[in-house]
Amino acid sequence: MYDSNIAVMTQQQQRMLQLQQQVSTGRKFITPADDPVAAAQALSLSQSSAVNTQYSANRGAARHTMSLTESILQSATSVLQDVRETAIAAGNGALGVNDRQMIANALTGKLQALMGLANSTDGIGNFLFAGFQSKTQPFIDTPA
Repeated sequence: MYDSNIAVMTQQQQRMLQLQQQVSTGRKFITPADDPVAAAQALSLSQSSAVNTQYSANRGAARHTMSLTESILQSATSVLQDVRETAIAAGNGALGVNDRQMIANALTGKLQALMGLANSTDGIGNFLFAGFQSKTQPFIDTPA
């Protein structure tokens, strides 16, 4: 009987200590062992929040990259339209050697502009049109 009374008093002291810890910390659960189900749910919620934050950051980065890519493609389209117009003008049989040389120089400049656009980066050093090897320059001008 004495031992059972001591055991009950010990349990009550442990319960009182646990309640005091809960009051002092402002938390219902001090350790995950206090409520394993709630601890698992809290961990799952915390991980879901971290995943959602990462998804949001990825979405912002993708929007930036897509906007930048769209702008570069519009510029490339403009350069290609200029190349087409220049090529049509070069078909004029009345052009002299000097005129054709000027057109050739203009087309060389447009090729360099296209190469610059094709090798554009996203601002942190990743080439936009390099596929999965974004650190490798995708296009290299080799003289023919």
